[in-house]
Amino acid sequence: MRIAGMCFLSAVVLWLVAFSATATDLPGKMQRLVSQLGDKKFARREAAQQELVKLGDANHEAVLAACVNAYAQVKDPEVKCRLRDAMRQLVETHVLKRPRGFLGIRMTGGQGQPFVIRGPIQMQGVVINGAMPAPAGPGIPVMSVTDDSPASRAGLQAGDQILKIDEIDLVQQPSTAVFTTYVQAKNPGTTVKLVLQRGEQTQTMPVELGKMPDDLLVQVDPRLQDVDKFFADWLREKLRELTIRP
Repeated sequence: MRIAGMCFLSAVVLWLVAFSATATDLPGKMQRLVSQLGDKKFARREAAQQELVKLGDANHEAVLAACVNAYAQVKDPEVKCRLRDAMRQLVETHVLKRPRGFLGIRMTGGQGQPFVIRGPIQMQGVVINGAMPAPAGPGIPVMSVTDDSPASRAGLQAGDQILKIDEIDLVQQPSTAVFTTYVQAKNPGTTVKLVLQRGEQTQTMPVELGKMPDDLLVQVDPRLQDVDKFFADWLREKLRELTIRP
């Protein structure tokens, strides 16, 4: 077995112990897998890389952080390349393409402000490119509701005014950016509480968020069009953070 790169393993293990006290077996697994990435036998190197990705699928934050530490210290080009490949796969799956909350409504900017759509984007069979005026009113107006969406199943209707989502007051801050960022940051299956105005009535409506469809995900996050660039930028920033640690 090649011994190049072994000097950094102790540092990786110590960091993992501090990072994840709940995953008591993680440091030992990481030590073994990183060591096997430089094994003489190709099959063992391949198996170790696959197992590393599998481990990352279960605990991606801790594994990615440990991989970055190892990548910064290792000299063996084989180990470095395999660490990079494993990190790229985990970043694409759990950082860039992570499941995002989805409501299924079309909104405007709130209180007469236009909602600018960068497109063209096809919504409900209509290609939209540009901006449209929002009706006056408090909060964020719902222009339409997608069929068979979480919003539709919960009972949201076109013309509703969203006044609040959980603890975020959209009357004081009628921002579609704030609203959509909050929804997309939630995991699918999370229940959010909406406060709506419908006509003269105000009502509270719980909504269980769905998973954003892949085709819509590409439209709302242009970074998905160049995964390699996103990963290169991500890794560069993580390595930079290592150099400025106290």
